[in-house]
Amino acid sequence: MRLAWFSPLPPVHSGIAAYSLDVLQGLTGRHAVDLYVEDRVWQAAGGHLHAGRGPETAALPGPLGLPLFRAYDFPVAHTRHPYDLVVYQMGNAACHRYQWPYLLRWPGLVVLHDAALHHARAHALLADGRDDEYRDEFRFNHPGVDPRVADFVVAGLQGSPYYLWPMLRTVMCRARGVVVHGDPLRRALAEEFPDTPIRTVSMGVPDPWEEGSGLRAQGSESRPNGGSGLTAQDSGSVLPADRRPPTAGIVVSAFGVITPEKRILTILRALQAIRAEVPGVRLRLVGEIGEHYALWQDVAATGTRDIVEVTGYVDDEQLAAELRAADVCLCLRWPTARETSASWLRCLAAGKPTIVPDQVSTVDVPTLDPRHWLLKHDRTDAGAVFQPPPVTRAVAVSIDLHDEDAMVRQALRRLVADAALRDQLGHNARAWWEAHHTLPRMHRDYEAALAWGAAQSEPGWPEDAPAHLRPSPSGWARDLTAPFGVEVDILA
Repeated sequence: MRLAWFSPLPPVHSGIAAYSLDVLQGLTGRHAVDLYVEDRVWQAAGGHLHAGRGPETAALPGPLGLPLFRAYDFPVAHTRHPYDLVVYQMGNAACHRYQWPYLLRWPGLVVLHDAALHHARAHALLADGRDDEYRDEFRFNHPGVDPRVADFVVAGLQGSPYYLWPMLRTVMCRARGVVVHGDPLRRALAEEFPDTPIRTVSMGVPDPWEEGSGLRAQGSESRPNGGSGLTAQDSGSVLPADRRPPTAGIVVSAFGVITPEKRILTILRALQAIRAEVPGVRLRLVGEIGEHYALWQDVAATGTRDIVEVTGYVDDEQLAAELRAADVCLCLRWPTARETSASWLRCLAAGKPTIVPDQVSTVDVPTLDPRHWLLKHDRTDAGAVFQPPPVTRAVAVSIDLHDEDAMVRQALRRLVADAALRDQLGHNARAWWEAHHTLPRMHRDYEAALAWGAAQSEPGWPEDAPAHLRPSPSGWARDLTAPFGVEVDILA
């Protein structure tokens, strides 16, 4: 199958860029894939303004040796040699902005990483001064909502409206098919968009114990939850001196861009409350500090500067080392766009105990409630009341956001002190990853999804779609030449 692949790619610092490469590794031997990227990826690969000379476009060698093109090259390439399927890796971040014009004009298979796209779409329109078009799209996506809500976003009063109104209809009605990474989300979207074909593909992540230094091959651990797993040689060779994973004490880690949504302030307050009980506990924040987050103010306010370490951006090999070094992992993103957290899955793959929010993406995962340390999300039948399922089935600890501070504090207090519980949760976490989230399983699911997506028909636009989303093919030419009195309708 010939595939056109639209996705962020390195050097863009995006989880979806790394995910896309993991998927492509399993597809390149079976399909001919052309990569279509935004300008900064093209230029980082050595490309210039024009992709080719004369009528032909020239590809650059991209990741995995695949042909790399500017997105602007796609219309000509697709017209001359139509692709069997166009795949859009779509998320709620600015690095996906370039994909929108192509997705709306050439429907394809949309891999929906975030079930809310308001942030990215609003930014794309408002940054270009297209306020009225944003208002039109808001009305189209949310016809039952007072259209004046859009004025709050136009005025800069953003934040909550982005999560309350996800602006999904535009994408859902133009996709040949939509892929998501969990059955709970698939069911919810199928109820909201019954005319859109939707299927689930397992999200897979690499095994951190088979990357980089190859610790298993050196016999350092028989299974991946036996402490940090880093020898002195390993810790000195994997990271620069100021970014090495610590090798002593209890290491509590959080991964990804450091933002308030990761509940960092809640974590800091919890650690400050229990630090006297656990000398040597440290918080390791693995990632860049978000542009709009004053992290160090929260650190100062909680008096935790001496136990907080920030790595900055790390590459895949460094990330694997950080995962191996952690004792407890915190994956507490909220508010959420109902995404499946790749960083959480990486923690499971590393065999680490994790603390997560109790939300739609984890309702099918057996978790412990730290208020009473009993199991949730395992059985719902009446018999479970009289014969509760064993707590040894738990994969993670989950937090009710209505009682967030107390539950995070209670969860950390128990996990940092109870090595046996950490070991049990880590063992189950690794088993859950092996059953549901390996790369080979994701590759198998993608093979089926690609064949399914190619068989779907191209959807038409709904009658109430905004005019700017379905422009007249010659309208732009007329607008350009009208001031000069030039007639462009050659058949008039």
